[in-house]
Amino acid sequence: MRKDQRHWSFKRFFHCEGRENCPTFQFFSSRAFNPKKWSPIVIGLLVLFVFLDAILFSIFKPATDWAPLWVGGQLSWTSPRLAYDTELVSALQVPLVGATSDRPFVYPPSALLLFAPLSTLSFPAAFLLFSVLSVALFARAARPFKPQPLLLLVAPPVVLAILAGQPTILVVALILFGLAQLDQKEGWAGVLFAMAAMIKPPLLLLAPIALAGGGYWRALLTAGATATAIGGASLAVFGLDAWLAWLSALPAFKVLVTEFEPLLRNAVTPYAMFVRMGLPPYFATACAALVVIPIAWLSFAKTRDMRIRLVTLAGGALLLSPYAMNYELAALAPAVAALRLERIRDLIMPAIWAVSLFVTVSLVGLLAVYAWAVVQLVSRWHDAAVPTEADTICLRT
Repeated sequence: MRKDQRHWSFKRFFHCEGRENCPTFQFFSSRAFNPKKWSPIVIGLLVLFVFLDAILFSIFKPATDWAPLWVGGQLSWTSPRLAYDTELVSALQVPLVGATSDRPFVYPPSALLLFAPLSTLSFPAAFLLFSVLSVALFARAARPFKPQPLLLLVAPPVVLAILAGQPTILVVALILFGLAQLDQKEGWAGVLFAMAAMIKPPLLLLAPIALAGGGYWRALLTAGATATAIGGASLAVFGLDAWLAWLSALPAFKVLVTEFEPLLRNAVTPYAMFVRMGLPPYFATACAALVVIPIAWLSFAKTRDMRIRLVTLAGGALLLSPYAMNYELAALAPAVAALRLERIRDLIMPAIWAVSLFVTVSLVGLLAVYAWAVVQLVSRWHDAAVPTEADTICLRT
């Protein structure tokens, strides 16, 4: 493979020989940034997205979710175990974002390897640096999907995740890089998936099944080795107490999610929906598992379409996870922004996905995108199974 034909590399990302050869320049100079080439359908969706973004900026205070990450990072320098003391972490956030309810640090100690260095900066500086780097990597990683760049960056779930200071954007960028490299540099893909999983494990719940379905055994091996190395590094730096404190804090966090109405209302999972309806929540998880596990396996075994793989991997994980909030819909943004928007009906699914943030039924938006991916997977599988006319002639002869 020639150098100029590679999908991406860190060297090409940071060092471009002429802007015409720079993938980042090509991304931001595409037709999506030329209003003269926008179709009325794209303009309509863009107007909807910007309108919803304005609502988000009017009702959400920036960096509210970055506060527990920054505070947890600071505490890890002195006593990592205290990062999982919900009362202490919540109290230390008051000078940063004002009076809040319980806002625990819930990420594993492996994530502190990222947040601890950032916490050495001031709160605003750390938030700004983390946001800029996350968006830059996200935009670059999404390029193989060929999305409409402007739609991608102003999509309400993406804006919400950035505004809140969630690491979702960074984690999704790592997943996108991994998907792009899976059929070329399988080992590196496993490394990237493991890095993402050690920051936000729920989004990678289905990764082992998906990789096994596609026969990506080298990726599985390198992912396991990388996860072990990162876990070992966090154990050496923060100690066993930090991991024990995290495991001890998980039951309390589960109670907080299931009993605190604002969190429950903004959750995106079937588990949370069943809790709200007073139904057995684990029944929802079991039903979801019966669907998303075989779909994840088949999507990596039967197609190389990265949009389908992303939705069935990350979207399926959200359907399976007990806890995930509405900003996690940003994980599906590259697939949504890459849709062909040519007819009015093409607006239905992206509109449902975006509007569902505001009507306390974000699960509907997730299901809409996931159903699209499943339909695409089945149709491609069917097309591949039906012999063409040329195949029929060859068989007859």
